[in-house]
Amino acid sequence: MINPILASSALRRMRSAKTLLILGIYVLVLLLIVLAMLSPFLRESRVTIDNFQMGLITYIVLMLAQFFLIVLVTPAMTAGSIAGERERQTLELLLVTNTGSYAIVLGKWMESFAFIALLILCGLPVTALTMLPGGVGLMSVLLGTLFLLVCAFAASAVGVLCSSFMKNTVGATVISYIVLLFIGVSTLLPLFFSITPGMADRLYDTAKYAAMTPLDAVKMMPKLLFLNPGVGLVALVEDQVAAVQSTFASSQGRLYALFLMMKKIGYGRMALINMGGMVLLAEAFSGVAALLVRPRKVRVRKRK
Repeated sequence: MINPILASSALRRMRSAKTLLILGIYVLVLLLIVLAMLSPFLRESRVTIDNFQMGLITYIVLMLAQFFLIVLVTPAMTAGSIAGERERQTLELLLVTNTGSYAIVLGKWMESFAFIALLILCGLPVTALTMLPGGVGLMSVLLGTLFLLVCAFAASAVGVLCSSFMKNTVGATVISYIVLLFIGVSTLLPLFFSITPGMADRLYDTAKYAAMTPLDAVKMMPKLLFLNPGVGLVALVEDQVAAVQSTFASSQGRLYALFLMMKKIGYGRMALINMGGMVLLAEAFSGVAALLVRPRKVRVRKRK
């Protein structure tokens, strides 16, 4: 049975002209990026090695552009999901129905995520244009889209969580951006504090590195990095196009040590672990949001 909150909210959103406008702008921005970067290839009549490189670079730029667009758009789209009900003084009406607090949160969350997912899926044909010069395969495009969907899933959970305890949409939006920034920065800090010189020496030693197993690399990897979406994006792109690690090969610093650990784990496996971590974090956020939606007095009275 379809969640009634999801059905009602989705119907209201899809009837709005603003929805089509946002979809059109999103696809147009992606299309302009692709046309600008592939214009030399489109003017040529033959395929060269440079075309392959052009396709790879366009794919990377497009993945980065969509990643940052999702981070920018999602809080604005989700922060008003529950805070907006408080502003309209309709949240109490929902709470006195037979719909549970988690069902309310789930409906609002899934409606917001569905819209962001629609944006990403509308951009899929544009992303597929990077396959024209060669160098990028269909599986890479599909996996990249899946990663973006997981990022949107987690980011929308953050927006709903912030919306669950704020009284107005503006405040929820601001807090959502702050929380997303905090998560991005805090999960990246171990890169600078947890990778010790001894750990780096072991990674740079050819014999010791060859003797390491993927499980050893997982144990060595600072665990918070598994939750950082930026690290997951880099691992996914490196697994698909192998164009990032070489940039840091001469630095012999913490970033290169991170790449060596991810390489030993497996870039593709690292991206999958990262996606799993984001899904679990999103589920935890939704559970907390369900507790915050129902006022404390109501929760205590229900227990009694």
